[in-house]
Amino acid sequence: MLRRHQVRVVGGGLRVVTMCFLLVFVVGQAGPPSPADEWTMAIADARKLPVEVAKYTRYLTLFAVPIEDREPWYTILTFHLWSISREAEPSKPRRISPTLYAIYLPDFGIEPTTYGRLTYRDPYFHVALTADGKRPINEVPSPAPWVGTVTAQDELRKLTYSQSPLLRADWFVVETSIQDGRGDAKTGTGYYSFIGVTDRAGFQKAVGADPKLADELKRRIRAIVKESGVSYFPRQIERMDALGGGYWFTLDVLDEGKGNRNPLRQLDREYKHQAEEHYAIGPAGMPWFLLCDQDGKLQNSAPDKLGPDTTRTGRRKIIDVGASCVRCHKEILRPIDSWISEALKAPATAEIDYKQAIETRRLYFRDLQGKLKRDREAFAERLLECNGLTPAKNSELYIRLWDQYSEARLTLADCARELGCSPRRLAEVLIVVQDQKKLDPVLVDLLQPKGNVRREMWEEVYPIAQAYIGGKP
Repeated sequence: MLRRHQVRVVGGGLRVVTMCFLLVFVVGQAGPPSPADEWTMAIADARKLPVEVAKYTRYLTLFAVPIEDREPWYTILTFHLWSISREAEPSKPRRISPTLYAIYLPDFGIEPTTYGRLTYRDPYFHVALTADGKRPINEVPSPAPWVGTVTAQDELRKLTYSQSPLLRADWFVVETSIQDGRGDAKTGTGYYSFIGVTDRAGFQKAVGADPKLADELKRRIRAIVKESGVSYFPRQIERMDALGGGYWFTLDVLDEGKGNRNPLRQLDREYKHQAEEHYAIGPAGMPWFLLCDQDGKLQNSAPDKLGPDTTRTGRRKIIDVGASCVRCHKEILRPIDSWISEALKAPATAEIDYKQAIETRRLYFRDLQGKLKRDREAFAERLLECNGLTPAKNSELYIRLWDQYSEARLTLADCARELGCSPRRLAEVLIVVQDQKKLDPVLVDLLQPKGNVRREMWEEVYPIAQAYIGGKP
């Protein structure tokens, strides 16, 4: 069948204008699920819910991922939701179809306004481009016309009291698992926003950790690591008791460790570190993470001098709070080789007075490995309850799927699946638009034998691609 489309992107939405005639052959075979299909199913589900339940229900879709990865993505989505949950017993996403899931925000302690700020960054169910198709608008992005009629768009938003009732699940996991570039009103919602912390003190309160009380009750224990698998320099690592279990954090230097910044010579309070990485157990029994400076000011990512995230397949090696911690901590808590406990068993080369010797023994010579083992086992038990995986398998799957979304280059077939059409149809449309010298430069490469598009660029031109294949206002 031949169809004629006349479309372009203007004013933050799609408008029918005289631009070009696209003669598109639509093959008879059924295509992949589309955003409109998911929106329709979400409306049908929301209609069945009590008003107060629908009001706090949000929908997440896996329509754009390959069929073989839908169940793995559901597994990681469950883990991620529990990881940002502020409730002790969160639920699991409710299955509506093989691609559509519902979550009830109160089950995870997620504030609707926090979730709602995702509207500003969502590229798949909103349009955020100006008339030239290149610049972002300066207001709330417009509803995506390709999900259906204005009536259908409005109905789901009214039922859920939300501007973002439906989002991609894979995008949601990646988007909310880091903080860099997120957090302000119009820059979306990042990892810290979801767990609801703004500084180190608030983070410690949220997980039931009290450093002063732990110090008074001698509930602290430290290690000195001479050769770290992450940081460039030696570091100290401390564990203290907290309500949720072991609370671990590193004390790192960012310059050459000399004087009071030398972690091998300076003990406890004499050691003046510059950066910290915190690892605690959140309300749902999943790990919570924090990066901060020595004064407790939050950092979105670790300083470059601290070290790289070597698990990344792309060129960006920054240690992001949240995602990088899950990727790296495949045992949940990494092995700790405490150099000081071995070094000071040898004959001492320097005198240590009696009081200092007592403090050193109390802080650096207790059963750190035993506590590490028990903390790992407690988390592994909770993770099994969450998604049925071991920590190692969870980390391995998390890395693969996270990179599948954020790092991999999208081919013509990938882009077609994410648009909800066949590769053949997309190729034919792009050829017609190219012949008319109207094709967006980002999409030109898709017509090459090995052409591909970077994810961040695809997110930007997604509304344009939808317009090409027939998005309607």
